[in-house]
Amino acid sequence: MPVKSLSELATAACLKNLKELGSIGDYLPYEAVRHLLLKIESAHQLRQIELSSPQIQGHTGEIWLKLIEKDFPLEYKAKAYKPQNPDKWYRVWEKYKRDHDAALEESENKLKNALAGLRQDKEKNTSRIIERKLLPKSVKLGGGKRPFNGPREAHSNYLSFNSGSRTKTVNGASVMRKVRREVKEIATIHGALSRPNRAPTQRLHMRKAPESMVNDYRRASQPQYRSSALSP
Repeated sequence: MPVKSLSELATAACLKNLKELGSIGDYLPYEAVRHLLLKIESAHQLRQIELSSPQIQGHTGEIWLKLIEKDFPLEYKAKAYKPQNPDKWYRVWEKYKRDHDAALEESENKLKNALAGLRQDKEKNTSRIIERKLLPKSVKLGGGKRPFNGPREAHSNYLSFNSGSRTKTVNGASVMRKVRREVKEIATIHGALSRPNRAPTQRLHMRKAPESMVNDYRRASQPQYRSSALSP
């Protein structure tokens, strides 16, 4: 088995610890480390390597395009941003990132509004059903007859009251007539309310005499027994 070269050993070590790679030195050209940089999956790590090794800036466009297509596939297909300066590819990635965040926020707001509308409709429907259940059957919504529209009759089972007096109070005599009429109505109402309700009396029919009475009757109908023996 041939011995691996120093370059191969260094490449294997870098691939093993690729996520911790932050610099490639100040002298290695881009072509020497291209196979390593193409395996980077983080834009922040690639930018850190560019800052630490400025000799590769302007040559990493293909790596930035690969990261942009991976991180923002929809925005990459809809738009084709390119930097005027090849050293500014990181700014293109940042622009795609802003567009992606704005689209994501807009979608979240639309979803929240839709859910809020559905929740309000559900609450309205639920409250409407509950209110109808709580309403008594005898209640009539809207216009209807007044529950009390006249005095209670002497033999009726309900009370009703007039909405006002029919006597015009323009002088002393009319005032007295009004007072007498109202007193009479009140007396009629109180008389009807104070009338006692008596339960109907039931007649008791005796179908059979008590047994003790029958026995007494039998004893009284028998002749008296007297002894014929003479006393000594």
